[in-house]
Amino acid sequence: MSLRVCIDARVNPGISGGLEQWVLGLASGLSNLSDGDEEYLFLVEERHADWLAPYLGGPARALVLSAGRRSARMVARACARPLWHAVTPTLGRRTVPIPRSPGLAEAAGAQVVHFPTQRAFVTDRPSIYQPWDLQYLHLPEFFTPRQRLVRRVWDAEFCARAATVAVASEFGRDELVRHLEVDPAKIAVIPVGVGASAYPPATATEVERTRRTFDLPDSFMFYPAQTWPHKNHLRLLEALALLRDRGVSVPLVCSGHKNDFYAQIERRVAELKLTDLVSFVGFVDPAELRALYALARAVVFPTLFEGGGMPSLEAFMTGVPLACSNVTCLPEQVGDAAVTFDPQDAGAIASAVAAVWTDEELRRRLVERGRARVGAHSLDRVARLYRAEYRRLAGYRLPRHFDARTPVGVWA
Repeated sequence: MSLRVCIDARVNPGISGGLEQWVLGLASGLSNLSDGDEEYLFLVEERHADWLAPYLGGPARALVLSAGRRSARMVARACARPLWHAVTPTLGRRTVPIPRSPGLAEAAGAQVVHFPTQRAFVTDRPSIYQPWDLQYLHLPEFFTPRQRLVRRVWDAEFCARAATVAVASEFGRDELVRHLEVDPAKIAVIPVGVGASAYPPATATEVERTRRTFDLPDSFMFYPAQTWPHKNHLRLLEALALLRDRGVSVPLVCSGHKNDFYAQIERRVAELKLTDLVSFVGFVDPAELRALYALARAVVFPTLFEGGGMPSLEAFMTGVPLACSNVTCLPEQVGDAAVTFDPQDAGAIASAVAAVWTDEELRRRLVERGRARVGAHSLDRVARLYRAEYRRLAGYRLPRHFDARTPVGVWA
C-alpha cells in the first residue's frame, strides 16, 4: 500500500509572498519524484482551487476543501471581530480557538499531515509543523496584541502536537528551543527549496516585454518583497538617498504585493525625492519575476527578520549578485556569497549597495559563490528530505546507517 501524505496548501495566492513560493516549490519537487509509491494530496480551498495546478503532477494532486455557506451568525461574527480583537488580549489564551481538522485529510486516507505555512489544525495523524519564524517576539511593534497572542498560542500548541517540527536553519531551531521550549529531538532542520526554480526561465521576448511593461531603467537593483514593515523598505530608501547625495544614483525596482504599509513607503519616497529612482511594480507573474531577475544588476535584501530568505536563494539561482542583511537565518544561508550589512544602519546599507553596484569583479565573485551554494536548496533535494521524514513518521523501518535528521541514500 502506498503512503498517502496531505500537505496543507491553503494560502492566498498573490499576497502570501515567500510562503506561496515555498508551497509551490514543494509541490513541484514532490510531483517530480518518480522513484517512490507515495501519494501527495495538496489541500487547497475551493476559491483558490487552481493556483497550484501548474505545479502538480505525477504522485501529487489537489484535495479541494469546499467553501461552507456563510450563515447570518458568521456574518455577525465578522462584523464584531475588530471589537473582539481589541479586548481579547487582556483575557488571554482561552480566547484563542484551536482549529480542528475539517476531516478531508483523514477521509482521504492520509497517514501523515504536513503543515508548511504556520497554518494548522488538530488531527489524529502524525504531523509536521513549520513555524517559519518567531518575529512577533522580536519585533512586536509590527503586530497587533491579538496577532501576537494567536501566534504564540498556535505555535506552542502545534509544536507540542507535531511529531516533527521542521525549520529551515539552525537559527530557527535555536529559536524554538529557547523561546518555545521545543524538544530538540523532534526538530528537523531541512533547507527551504527555491520555489521560483519551478518557473521556466524567461524568454528574450518575455524579458523585453517586462522591460517595456514596467518602463524599467537600463540597470537597477531589485528587491522582491511584500511591503511589510519588517522588509525594511524605509531604511533602504534612506540608504539610496545617502548614495544619491554622494553622487551615486542607484535605481531600485521593487516587486511584491502592496499591502497597507505601502502608503507610508510611498510618502517616504516623495519626502526623500526619490521618485525618479524608485519604482514599485506590485505583484508580478512568474515570467515577469524571472525577467526582473534577468534584467537586474544586483539584488538587495534589507529585511529585519527572516525564517527562509527566499530572495537570497532566488538571486543565487538566477546568477545575480546579492547584498543582504546580516540577521536571523541569513548569515547561515548566504555564507560568503553576499555582501552583508546591518539592516538597522542606513549608512551600512548604502556602503554595501555601492560596493555591489560599482565593483564588477565583486559581482562576478558573488555570482560564482552563490551558484555553489544553491544546490543545497534544489527542489529535488528538499522534496527528498521531506519524503524521508514522511516515511519515518509513517513507521517505515529505518536502515541502520540512516540519520533521521539528515536523510540519505535510497531512504530519501
